[in-house]
Amino acid sequence: MRALEKALKIIEEGERYGATIRLLGGLAIYYHSLSAREEGLSRTYGDIDLFGLSHQTKIIKNVMERLGYAPNERFNALHGGRRLIYHDEASSIRVDILLDYFEMCHRIDLRDRLKIDNVTIPLADLLLTKLQIVELNEKDIKDIVALLLDHELREGEGDEAIGINYIARLCSADWGLEKTVKTTLDRVSEWVKNNINGEAQRNSVISKIEGIRSAIDSEPKALRWRLRAAIGERVRWYEIPEEPLR
Repeated sequence: MRALEKALKIIEEGERYGATIRLLGGLAIYYHSLSAREEGLSRTYGDIDLFGLSHQTKIIKNVMERLGYAPNERFNALHGGRRLIYHDEASSIRVDILLDYFEMCHRIDLRDRLKIDNVTIPLADLLLTKLQIVELNEKDIKDIVALLLDHELREGEGDEAIGINYIARLCSADWGLEKTVKTTLDRVSEWVKNNINGEAQRNSVISKIEGIRSAIDSEPKALRWRLRAAIGERVRWYEIPEEPLR
């Protein structure tokens, strides 16, 4: 796939010049999950979504320019502290580079997470960036299902496993994030029951969804979580992103 090849080249050049750049989004799930390439779960991938660190912005910009990507000068001047946008004019592929935090419906700090995997953000974070979406679409659901089909849940991380303790810890500190994650899990479970024909695959995904919920429920809740829980749905618990990443 052309977009994946281009993303891997950017990551390779980043390492060469001293910048840690990682893939995220649907293309990262495609990289890790064979199921994302099969009928029923496959989808199109247009743009490239990457993640980097703000203190390496100068290196990232040099890498992108070395590789021939054209910067969105106005956007980068206004938002370059947290996000950069480039275009490959030959293929019309857009490259979106988030810095330090994943910010969509909820905010996730990834600054200390980029060394767990050599190509993408960690599997737990890949899953969480999908689970935190409030306005979920079928592409997002397919990405979640592909990840769950192809990877085991573990307390720790690495070795192509999803670290559920990490997800549970983040949810235990943020009532809003937990609510969105559980709502999304319910929607994915319903979709799986109606759209996955293979019993073994269907049961595998539903079992993992239950495993994630159980880990979240078992994690002790922070004071901030308990205070926000008392307010509940009377106040909106998520942000509405201007331009969602898919």
